[in-house]
Amino acid sequence: MDGWLEDMDAAVTFQEYSSVTIRFVELWKESRLDEWKETVKLASQDTGEMAREDGFLMLSYLWVLMGYNHDDVDCPLDSEVDIELDFWSMTSEESQMRQLSWDYPCFPDALDDVVIYDVFNANYMWGAVMSFPLVFSPISGKPMFEWDQNYSLRLQDPLTRDEAVRAIVRMAEYCQVELDPDWRDYISIDEVGTYDKGIITDALLNQESDLPEVEQQKLPSAWKGSGLGLAKGNTSTTYMHFREGDIRFLSENGFNFTRLFFDFGSLRYPDYPEDWRQVNRSELEELDQLLAWCIQYGVHLQISMEWYQDVNGNGKHDATMPLSEEEWAVTRAYWEMLAKRYAGIPSKYLSFDLCNEIEPLDSEQPDDLDFDTAIEGIASVRDAIWNADPDRVLLYSFQDSPPERSVDAIAALGLAIGCHCYKPYILATVSWEYLDTNPYAEPIHPQPVFPIAQISSGQAPLTITGAVSGVKLSFHFWTSDGGVSVEILADGEMVETVPLDGGRLGDDGAYYFDDVLYSVDIPEGTKEITLWVRDGGARLDTIIIEGNGPKVTMMPSDTCDYLDWSDPLPLVVNNDGTYTNSENKVFDADLIYEISVKPYRDIAEKHGVGFMINEFGCFGTLAHWNIDTVNAYHEEVLTMLEKYNLGWCYCETYNSFPKHFIIVYGNHSQWAGATVEEITYDFGDHTETLKVCKELLQVFRDHTLGK
Repeated sequence: MDGWLEDMDAAVTFQEYSSVTIRFVELWKESRLDEWKETVKLASQDTGEMAREDGFLMLSYLWVLMGYNHDDVDCPLDSEVDIELDFWSMTSEESQMRQLSWDYPCFPDALDDVVIYDVFNANYMWGAVMSFPLVFSPISGKPMFEWDQNYSLRLQDPLTRDEAVRAIVRMAEYCQVELDPDWRDYISIDEVGTYDKGIITDALLNQESDLPEVEQQKLPSAWKGSGLGLAKGNTSTTYMHFREGDIRFLSENGFNFTRLFFDFGSLRYPDYPEDWRQVNRSELEELDQLLAWCIQYGVHLQISMEWYQDVNGNGKHDATMPLSEEEWAVTRAYWEMLAKRYAGIPSKYLSFDLCNEIEPLDSEQPDDLDFDTAIEGIASVRDAIWNADPDRVLLYSFQDSPPERSVDAIAALGLAIGCHCYKPYILATVSWEYLDTNPYAEPIHPQPVFPIAQISSGQAPLTITGAVSGVKLSFHFWTSDGGVSVEILADGEMVETVPLDGGRLGDDGAYYFDDVLYSVDIPEGTKEITLWVRDGGARLDTIIIEGNGPKVTMMPSDTCDYLDWSDPLPLVVNNDGTYTNSENKVFDADLIYEISVKPYRDIAEKHGVGFMINEFGCFGTLAHWNIDTVNAYHEEVLTMLEKYNLGWCYCETYNSFPKHFIIVYGNHSQWAGATVEEITYDFGDHTETLKVCKELLQVFRDHTLGK
């Protein structure tokens, strides 16, 4: 690559790019180097200039060598959200296939009738054109190969040196291939020792700090945080390295707490040695650097273990507890290592969250032996940490509405409780998998409470009053048993019986209704509509009223969660397009606290341990709710947190999907009507530009910095 910097706009040759890819494979996995050299044997001898299509093809062979396929592409964008990415336009035959030369002498087997990309039934070339536009770097947020304003990949344009280098770097960042050969520095867990005092200096630790003191018995109500959601996992959509800009962003916007979702297996990056006791000193030093930035900017760091570990030191991504003493030993060893490393760091700067949402109970009636074994295992992790660092504050984090038996057993161990608050689910957490089966969802805030369990099971009717005379009643079901029908009555008189026969049989034996919407005309003069589910169960999730004023879309509050099979509340349709229930009961701050927080806070107080909300927010994936609705919901939860004097941490600062503060990929938030603004930080030796959701951030700034 000598002399490249003098002319990065020059076309790259096959020979030059072959040498770059050979170095890439050497850094990725040297044992595959001979195989790769054989693959590029002809290309490495060709001094001809490459077209962009040749770059696609060469990296396609490399992609496949590394074990990838289109199924491994986790595209975080959506064509409805980000107008810069029109996937179908970009990858259609009309716009791309006609550009291909279909002549690749350096790769004579490129067009063999062999399926390489299963999902497309495609060869190396066409599979790459269909996949690579959706492979985005989690560092820059840019695709491997960029397109023009007409969504053309410009496949016959020369591939410049600049484009060639950027493509392979972005591929490396996506696949987490470390391009710095000096990054590998493996040592045994037993040799790790204390933190790097050149990074976390005594001067830094001794500087004045406004951070509150932290105790095991009482977590600070002054904590106002946001999580580092993508950081340091070993999947393709996570960052390889931490960024100072993220911590500065939090500090400058009034946040004094962050929660790191941490996969311990990433300490073995990038080679992941077979010996799980071998960890990378560079990774540990980077964790030191993150903590140093947090101390510098006045942000408490909570390290939260994302997964337990298996006997090989890899994260148990099936979200299960350790199944043997050998697995518990691995998890203990890693926590003990971190405890020893950070012993002496004041707790106002650092706390440990022993696990994120992986609980001893999978059901209300577990195997007691397994439950007791799990509690003993957690206790052994606690003991290992406190033996190494008696002053470290420890938490255990639970998903929304966990079994109280689990929380009680953990709190009895002396561990503080982290509670996750995501009520109502239909607004907070529903994702594209559900929306695929219900395109009619239109949640509002405040969301009226609408217990649906007895209605869906046929034990009680749905009653709708108010502006219902002469309307068109439509309803959507999520799932049902076979042979179910729905009776619709107007003022007690039968209008119609609708058989639910439009469903799709799922693998679980239930029928799913996708975009099927059933409609019935209600007679003029009707004052009350009654709907009965008969001959089985059917989960009603949307009711639409049209024809008597503005359309009203009503969403059951417990489509995904049941409120103790409570009695259904009659719905009331208003003339202005809104709706409520007969008791005007909504998911406001008090109700959210009562059902999603108080039971678990009470348990923590019973055992004399600390308590906080270390996750909440709108977490729906590709749910295009209006930003005003999203903001109203967040304002309600923030009001609850302040009213009940709770420390808190918003779920994530950023994610592979553009739904939080920072927009990592593309230039648009997934929330309809949101505005994206840029913030640039200058650190002297480099700058970092963050794209943020203006409206969502402002809601939080009102609570972190004051209105």
